[in-house]
Amino acid sequence: MRAQARAISRTSKSVDRFLRDLPDFSLVLGGPVFQLLRGAHLTDDALELVNQRIIFISLFTWLPLLVLSTLAGTVFDGISVPFLFDVEVHVRFLVVIPLLIGAELVVHRRMRFVVRQFLERQLIPESAMGRFKAAITSVFRLRNSVLAEVLLFATAFATLYIFVGLSFPDAFKGISFDDNAGLASSVFYLSFVTLTSTGYGDLVAVHPIARSLCNLESVIGVLFAATLLARLVTLEMREGRKH
Repeated sequence: MRAQARAISRTSKSVDRFLRDLPDFSLVLGGPVFQLLRGAHLTDDALELVNQRIIFISLFTWLPLLVLSTLAGTVFDGISVPFLFDVEVHVRFLVVIPLLIGAELVVHRRMRFVVRQFLERQLIPESAMGRFKAAITSVFRLRNSVLAEVLLFATAFATLYIFVGLSFPDAFKGISFDDNAGLASSVFYLSFVTLTSTGYGDLVAVHPIARSLCNLESVIGVLFAATLLARLVTLEMREGRKH
């Protein structure tokens, strides 16, 4: 009984220390994209300003399709299902995306105290506390990963390049948008060299819309680098205060 009481006491002390050092568990409040949204005044530390994010992100995804369809002459006619009559597209971008953004706030509010509940209810034994802490640290590391979000942005822009290339066959110089196995590797290559501002020059955007997308991706890449540098400086300043 005494041994069991000592084990419970050690567990309680370990939990108390971990709870003091543990930030609110959130899968959203972190990472370069969150920092960019906060800098653009589209969110805050409590993940509020939902209406602003819904309007901006929905229009950011839907308006380019409207512009491309207008330039291609398929807004009202020209194809079997013109853009304005394509209900599926409008539901995806003007209904589903706002719902997902709203759900993000709901999930954030419900999950931020989950980890504390595990600890406060003593559901984690002392023998598993080390693995539990490592799991939480791993989640935060992945959430704040620049590499993960760079891969997401590169994939998103590669998809946009394919859409533009199929709509305007001469939009890019050096890429053939025919049905071939090398198309995916070419657009991913273009996306990564644009995002990193490498720009070797073997693949060139010619159409104004393609150029605009490349410019936008280059700016995002620079902002990623600036966000990473700011984070490193912040961490260094925190370490300096501790010492």
